[in-house]
Amino acid sequence: MIDLKLVRDDPDRVRASQRTREADESLVDVLLAADDARRAAVARADRLRAEQKTISREVRSATPAPAGV
Repeated sequence: MIDLKLVRDDPDRVRASQRTREADESLVDVLLAADDARRAAVARADRLRAEQKTISREVRSATPAPAGV
């Protein structure tokens, strides 16, 4: 198992390790791209959740509309 932090911090070292083992070093770039996509998705989900919480608070504190409107 390889530490993802190591791949982020020193991808060239991981690529060199892949070459030494005669493995596909392009997988390092695939992993980094997938990690970037995951991080972006998590950040977006966090922003949307915060927005949802804000709107929920606004709805709870809103005054009800008069009947018949």
